Amino acid sequence: MAYQDNQIFHMRWILLITIFIFGTNLPAQESKIRDANHALKNKEYQKALDIYFDIENEHKGSPGMYQNMAIAAAESGQDALAILYYEKVLKINPGNKKIKKDLDVIRKRNTELDDPPPLMFPLQIRNRLAGILTANAWASLSLFFLLISCTIFVFRYPLTNFKRNDWIVVVGTCMIFLLTFLLASHRNNQIYHNIAMIITASDTSLKKGPDQASPDISDLPAGSKVYIIDQIGQWSLVSTEPGDTGWIPKSSSKTI
Repeated sequence: MAYQDNQIFHMRWILLITIFIFGTNLPAQESKIRDANHALKNKEYQKALDIYFDIENEHKGSPGMYQNMAIAAAESGQDALAILYYEKVLKINPGNKKIKKDLDVIRKRNTELDDPPPLMFPLQIRNRLAGILTANAWASLSLFFLLISCTIFVFRYPLTNFKRNDWIVVVGTCMIFLLTFLLASHRNNQIYHNIAMIITASDTSLKKGPDQASPDISDLPAGSKVYIIDQIGQWSLVSTEPGDTGWIPKSSSKTI
């Protein structure tokens, strides 16, 4: 009995310490966000960016914060960072037309950047559908339709009791389950396992091997999008939008 009382006492202290830590961190974070927004409003763009970077390092950012970071970067002439943070917004909200338009403006004024390859129509439809809900929402829908299908099987078992309408409902719910499952998986990969990166360093070369002495394949202007394939030490094997494959230093890019 005394042992249980001691456990409860310790759990209470752990709970109180946790509440204290979160209770003191949240006001501090809100204060930083207010300071960053105020700096952005007053056109102190680098100051705003520095505060936003600090917040991002401590906590994951929101689409609104990423948009503000993109605006501050663009206004201070840091177009590669602006592209990076507009892409971060689109990763979370892929259907945001205003962000796409703003990103297009930044890309067009950097004429050395390659145009992104057009997506095939089925992939465009998939991305639009997936962007309607979060990965968790799609996963919940997937489980819901799977549950409906399983429930019909349980209550109508054996299969000889199945009528035409039962088969229509089961096949329909199974197809919807598969669709929502694939959309949930796609959104999860988009947000949590994104392989796309933006080159943020100037004078970055795509090399044949993971070594500075290796021959150059091509130059990668700041703001270029690449896709990571593998990593060795401080080097990343990437593919570019035009289709080249080679190595770049890890420090020259940031993950979307």
